[in-house]
Amino acid sequence: MAKKTEFQYLEDLYRREVEDVYYDEVQLSESFGRFRDSAGNPVLGELFERLRRQSLDDSTRLQGALSPGKVSQRAALTSLLKEGQHRIDSMKTHHLVDAELIALSHKILALQSAGLQTAEVYAGLLRRTEIRALLSDLIATKKRASQNLSDVALHQVHWRADWWAPEHTSSWERVKAAFRKDWQQTKAHVGAGTALPEEQRVGDTLAEMSGKTSAPIDSFESQEPAFRYGYGAAYHYRDREWDPSLERELQSNYGGLWDPAKANIRDGWNYARQESRSISLDGVHAPN
Repeated sequence: MAKKTEFQYLEDLYRREVEDVYYDEVQLSESFGRFRDSAGNPVLGELFERLRRQSLDDSTRLQGALSPGKVSQRAALTSLLKEGQHRIDSMKTHHLVDAELIALSHKILALQSAGLQTAEVYAGLLRRTEIRALLSDLIATKKRASQNLSDVALHQVHWRADWWAPEHTSSWERVKAAFRKDWQQTKAHVGAGTALPEEQRVGDTLAEMSGKTSAPIDSFESQEPAFRYGYGAAYHYRDREWDPSLERELQSNYGGLWDPAKANIRDGWNYARQESRSISLDGVHAPN
Protein backbone atom coordinates (compact mmCIF):
# COMPACT_ATOMS: atom_id res chain seq x y z
CA MET A 1 0.00 0.00 0.00
CA ALA A 2 1.42 3.37 -1.01
CA LYS A 3 2.43 5.66 1.81
CA LYS A 4 0.29 8.75 2.23
CA THR A 5 1.93 12.08 1.58
CA GLU A 6 1.89 14.26 4.67
CA PHE A 7 1.34 17.99 4.26
CA GLN A 8 2.51 20.03 7.22
CA TYR A 9 3.24 23.39 5.62
CA LEU A 10 1.83 25.63 2.92
CA GLU A 11 5.08 25.01 1.07
CA ASP A 12 4.05 21.37 0.71
CA LEU A 13 0.72 22.28 -0.89
CA TYR A 14 2.47 24.72 -3.17
CA ARG A 15 4.95 22.05 -4.22
CA ARG A 16 2.17 19.59 -4.98
CA GLU A 17 0.34 22.09 -7.23
CA VAL A 18 3.55 22.99 -9.03
CA GLU A 19 4.31 19.34 -9.72
CA ASP A 20 0.77 18.75 -10.97
CA VAL A 21 0.67 21.68 -13.39
CA TYR A 22 4.15 20.86 -14.68
CA TYR A 23 3.28 17.25 -15.44
CA ASP A 24 -0.08 18.23 -16.91
CA GLU A 25 1.62 20.72 -19.21
CA VAL A 26 3.85 17.94 -20.53
CA GLN A 27 0.79 15.74 -21.03
CA LEU A 28 -1.03 18.60 -22.76
CA SER A 29 1.73 18.93 -25.34
CA GLU A 30 1.45 15.22 -26.11
CA SER A 31 -2.34 15.40 -26.31
CA PHE A 32 -2.38 18.39 -28.64
CA GLY A 33 -0.03 16.50 -30.93
CA ARG A 34 -2.56 13.66 -31.13
CA PHE A 35 -5.40 16.15 -31.63
CA ARG A 36 -3.46 17.72 -34.50
CA ASP A 37 -3.17 14.35 -36.22
CA SER A 38 -6.88 13.58 -35.67
CA ALA A 39 -8.29 16.92 -36.84
CA GLY A 40 -10.02 16.86 -40.20
CA ASN A 41 -9.99 20.62 -40.62
CA PRO A 42 -6.53 21.95 -41.62
CA VAL A 43 -6.95 25.23 -39.75
CA LEU A 44 -7.88 23.35 -36.58
CA GLY A 45 -4.90 21.04 -37.06
CA GLU A 46 -2.62 24.06 -37.39
CA LEU A 47 -4.05 25.53 -34.19
CA PHE A 48 -3.44 22.27 -32.31
CA GLU A 49 0.16 22.32 -33.50
CA ARG A 50 0.58 25.84 -32.12
CA LEU A 51 -0.98 24.73 -28.84
CA ARG A 52 1.39 21.76 -28.72
CA ARG A 53 4.40 24.02 -29.13
CA GLN A 54 3.04 26.47 -26.58
CA SER A 55 2.58 23.69 -24.02
CA LEU A 56 6.13 22.51 -24.63
CA ASP A 57 7.39 26.03 -24.06
CA ASP A 58 5.23 26.45 -20.95
CA SER A 59 6.47 23.19 -19.45
CA THR A 60 10.07 24.29 -20.05
CA ARG A 61 9.38 27.61 -18.31
CA LEU A 62 7.81 25.82 -15.36
CA GLN A 63 10.66 23.36 -15.09
CA GLY A 64 13.30 26.06 -15.27
CA ALA A 65 11.64 28.42 -12.82
CA LEU A 66 10.17 25.97 -10.33
CA SER A 67 12.42 22.92 -10.56
CA PRO A 68 9.63 20.46 -9.77
CA GLY A 69 10.59 17.17 -8.23
CA LYS A 70 9.45 13.70 -9.18
CA VAL A 71 6.02 13.91 -10.78
CA SER A 72 3.19 11.44 -11.07
CA GLN A 73 0.28 11.24 -13.45
CA ARG A 74 -2.75 13.19 -12.23
CA ALA A 75 -5.91 11.10 -12.42
CA ALA A 76 -8.24 13.97 -13.30
CA LEU A 77 -6.58 14.86 -16.59
CA THR A 78 -5.96 11.23 -17.54
CA SER A 79 -9.62 10.36 -16.97
CA LEU A 80 -10.76 13.36 -18.99
CA LEU A 81 -8.54 12.41 -21.91
CA LYS A 82 -9.67 8.78 -21.85
CA GLU A 83 -13.32 9.80 -21.84
CA GLY A 84 -12.71 12.21 -24.72
CA GLN A 85 -10.91 9.55 -26.74
CA HIS A 86 -13.80 7.14 -26.22
CA ARG A 87 -16.24 9.71 -27.55
CA ILE A 88 -14.04 10.54 -30.53
CA ASP A 89 -13.79 6.87 -31.45
CA SER A 90 -17.58 6.74 -31.69
CA MET A 91 -17.82 9.67 -34.14
CA LYS A 92 -18.78 8.85 -37.72
CA THR A 93 -17.71 12.04 -39.55
CA HIS A 94 -14.69 14.31 -39.35
CA HIS A 95 -16.93 17.30 -38.58
CA LEU A 96 -18.10 15.61 -35.37
CA VAL A 97 -14.54 14.56 -34.51
CA ASP A 98 -13.38 18.15 -34.88
CA ALA A 99 -16.24 19.41 -32.71
CA GLU A 100 -15.41 16.85 -30.00
CA LEU A 101 -11.71 17.74 -30.15
CA ILE A 102 -12.57 21.39 -29.57
CA ALA A 103 -14.87 20.53 -26.65
CA LEU A 104 -12.24 18.25 -25.09
CA SER A 105 -9.55 20.91 -25.51
CA HIS A 106 -11.72 23.47 -23.71
CA LYS A 107 -12.11 21.04 -20.80
CA ILE A 108 -8.43 20.24 -20.41
CA LEU A 109 -7.43 23.90 -20.75
CA ALA A 110 -9.97 24.79 -18.04
CA LEU A 111 -8.54 22.08 -15.76
CA GLN A 112 -5.01 23.32 -16.30
CA SER A 113 -6.07 26.91 -15.70
CA ALA A 114 -7.62 25.89 -12.38
CA GLY A 115 -4.39 24.21 -11.31
CA LEU A 116 -2.33 27.22 -12.34
CA GLN A 117 -4.67 29.54 -10.43
CA THR A 118 -4.30 27.46 -7.26
CA ALA A 119 -0.53 27.46 -7.59
CA GLU A 120 -0.63 31.22 -8.18
CA VAL A 121 -2.57 31.76 -4.94
CA TYR A 122 -0.06 29.72 -2.96
CA ALA A 123 2.85 31.55 -4.61
CA GLY A 124 1.26 34.85 -3.57
CA LEU A 125 0.86 33.73 0.04
CA LEU A 126 4.48 32.61 0.07
CA ARG A 127 5.57 35.90 -1.51
CA ARG A 128 7.11 34.20 -4.54
CA THR A 129 6.72 37.30 -6.70
CA GLU A 130 8.54 36.14 -9.84
CA ILE A 131 6.94 32.72 -9.85
CA ARG A 132 3.52 34.21 -9.27
CA ALA A 133 4.04 36.47 -12.30
CA LEU A 134 5.01 33.44 -14.40
CA LEU A 135 1.91 31.52 -13.31
CA SER A 136 -0.28 34.52 -14.06
CA ASP A 137 1.19 34.71 -17.55
CA LEU A 138 0.52 31.00 -18.13
CA ILE A 139 -3.09 31.47 -17.02
CA ALA A 140 -3.49 34.22 -19.60
CA THR A 141 -1.96 31.92 -22.23
CA LYS A 142 -4.58 29.26 -21.53
CA LYS A 143 -7.36 31.83 -21.75
CA ARG A 144 -6.13 32.98 -25.16
CA ALA A 145 -5.85 29.37 -26.33
CA SER A 146 -9.44 28.69 -25.32
CA GLN A 147 -10.63 31.82 -27.14
CA ASN A 148 -8.75 30.77 -30.28
CA LEU A 149 -10.49 27.40 -30.13
CA SER A 150 -13.86 29.15 -29.84
CA ASP A 151 -13.09 31.28 -32.89
CA VAL A 152 -12.11 28.22 -34.92
CA ALA A 153 -15.24 26.39 -33.79
CA LEU A 154 -17.47 29.24 -34.92
CA HIS A 155 -15.88 29.78 -38.29
CA GLN A 156 -14.54 26.38 -39.29
CA VAL A 157 -16.51 23.57 -37.70
CA HIS A 158 -19.94 24.39 -36.31
CA TRP A 159 -21.55 26.63 -38.94
CA ARG A 160 -23.86 24.81 -41.28
CA ALA A 161 -26.63 26.62 -43.19
CA ASP A 162 -29.70 24.41 -43.60
CA TRP A 163 -29.63 24.88 -47.35
CA TRP A 164 -25.97 23.94 -47.76
CA ALA A 165 -25.67 20.86 -49.96
CA PRO A 166 -22.84 18.69 -51.35
CA GLU A 167 -22.94 20.51 -54.68
CA HIS A 168 -22.09 23.78 -52.92
CA THR A 169 -19.05 22.14 -51.37
CA SER A 170 -17.83 20.57 -54.60
CA SER A 171 -18.37 23.80 -56.54
CA TRP A 172 -16.42 25.79 -53.96
CA GLU A 173 -13.57 23.27 -53.88
CA ARG A 174 -13.31 23.59 -57.66
CA VAL A 175 -12.79 27.34 -57.61
CA LYS A 176 -11.13 27.79 -54.22
CA ALA A 177 -7.55 28.02 -55.49
CA ALA A 178 -8.61 30.53 -58.13
CA PHE A 179 -10.53 32.60 -55.62
CA ARG A 180 -7.59 32.59 -53.21
CA LYS A 181 -5.19 33.82 -55.87
CA ASP A 182 -7.61 36.51 -56.98
CA TRP A 183 -8.20 37.64 -53.41
CA GLN A 184 -4.50 37.82 -52.62
CA GLN A 185 -3.79 39.82 -55.77
CA THR A 186 -6.59 42.24 -55.00
CA LYS A 187 -5.44 42.63 -51.40
CA ALA A 188 -1.92 43.40 -52.57
CA HIS A 189 -3.14 46.02 -55.04
CA VAL A 190 -5.43 47.62 -52.48
CA GLY A 191 -2.52 47.78 -50.07
CA ALA A 192 -0.49 49.57 -52.73
CA GLY A 193 -3.33 51.97 -53.38
CA THR A 194 -4.39 50.46 -56.72
CA ALA A 195 -7.33 48.08 -56.87
CA LEU A 196 -7.93 45.75 -59.78
CA PRO A 197 -11.06 46.39 -61.85
CA GLU A 198 -13.71 43.69 -61.55
CA GLU A 199 -13.40 42.48 -65.13
CA GLN A 200 -9.65 42.03 -64.70
CA ARG A 201 -10.19 40.11 -61.46
CA VAL A 202 -12.41 37.59 -63.26
CA GLY A 203 -10.14 37.29 -66.27
CA ASP A 204 -7.00 36.75 -64.21
CA THR A 205 -8.51 33.71 -62.51
CA LEU A 206 -9.30 31.62 -65.60
CA ALA A 207 -5.94 29.87 -65.52
CA GLU A 208 -6.41 29.19 -61.81
CA MET A 209 -9.82 27.63 -62.43
CA SER A 210 -8.29 25.23 -64.92
CA GLY A 211 -5.76 24.13 -62.31
CA LYS A 212 -2.72 25.31 -64.28
CA THR A 213 -1.20 27.36 -61.47
CA SER A 214 -1.23 27.41 -57.71
CA ALA A 215 -1.15 30.07 -55.05
CA PRO A 216 0.60 30.12 -51.68
CA ILE A 217 -1.47 29.76 -48.53
CA ASP A 218 -1.88 33.06 -46.70
CA SER A 219 -4.35 34.32 -44.12
CA PHE A 220 -6.97 33.21 -46.64
CA GLU A 221 -7.25 29.87 -44.84
CA SER A 222 -8.57 31.42 -41.64
CA GLN A 223 -11.15 33.46 -43.59
CA GLU A 224 -12.18 30.77 -46.05
CA PRO A 225 -15.46 29.80 -44.30
CA ALA A 226 -16.84 33.30 -44.87
CA PHE A 227 -15.82 33.30 -48.55
CA ARG A 228 -17.27 29.83 -48.99
CA TYR A 229 -20.55 30.80 -47.33
CA GLY A 230 -20.99 33.86 -49.53
CA TYR A 231 -20.11 31.90 -52.65
CA GLY A 232 -22.66 29.19 -51.94
CA ALA A 233 -25.31 31.71 -50.90
CA ALA A 234 -25.03 33.50 -54.25
CA TYR A 235 -26.18 30.35 -56.02
CA HIS A 236 -28.74 29.28 -53.45
CA TYR A 237 -30.35 32.71 -53.59
CA ARG A 238 -29.78 33.05 -57.31
CA ASP A 239 -33.10 34.88 -57.83
CA ARG A 240 -32.37 37.52 -55.21
CA GLU A 241 -30.00 40.45 -54.88
CA TRP A 242 -27.99 41.48 -51.85
CA ASP A 243 -30.20 43.83 -49.84
CA PRO A 244 -30.98 44.43 -46.13
CA SER A 245 -33.62 41.69 -46.09
CA LEU A 246 -31.32 39.08 -47.58
CA GLU A 247 -28.46 40.22 -45.37
CA ARG A 248 -30.56 39.57 -42.26
CA GLU A 249 -31.41 36.11 -43.56
CA LEU A 250 -27.78 35.32 -44.34
CA GLN A 251 -26.75 36.49 -40.89
CA SER A 252 -29.33 34.27 -39.20
CA ASN A 253 -27.99 31.21 -41.05
CA TYR A 254 -24.31 31.96 -40.48
CA GLY A 255 -23.05 30.20 -37.38
CA GLY A 256 -19.99 32.39 -36.92
CA LEU A 257 -19.45 36.00 -35.91
CA TRP A 258 -21.19 38.06 -38.57
CA ASP A 259 -19.64 41.52 -38.30
CA PRO A 260 -15.98 40.54 -38.86
CA ALA A 261 -17.00 38.07 -41.59
CA LYS A 262 -19.53 40.20 -43.50
CA ALA A 263 -17.07 41.77 -45.96
CA ASN A 264 -15.57 38.39 -46.83
CA ILE A 265 -19.03 36.85 -47.23
CA ARG A 266 -19.89 39.64 -49.64
CA ASP A 267 -16.65 39.00 -51.56
CA GLY A 268 -17.62 35.34 -51.96
CA TRP A 269 -21.09 36.39 -53.12
CA ASN A 270 -19.71 38.86 -55.68
CA TYR A 271 -17.23 36.31 -56.96
CA ALA A 272 -19.97 33.77 -57.63
CA ARG A 273 -22.11 36.35 -59.40
CA GLN A 274 -19.18 37.39 -61.60
CA GLU A 275 -18.49 33.74 -62.34
CA SER A 276 -22.12 33.16 -63.27
CA ARG A 277 -22.05 36.09 -65.70
CA SER A 278 -18.90 34.77 -67.38
CA ILE A 279 -20.13 31.20 -67.99
CA SER A 280 -20.13 31.65 -71.76
CA LEU A 281 -16.45 32.66 -71.62
CA ASP A 282 -14.85 30.32 -69.12
CA GLY A 283 -17.07 27.25 -69.30
CA VAL A 284 -17.73 27.21 -65.57
CA HIS A 285 -21.10 25.80 -64.59
CA ALA A 286 -22.99 26.98 -61.54
CA PRO A 287 -24.27 24.36 -59.11
CA ASN A 288 -27.85 23.28 -59.62
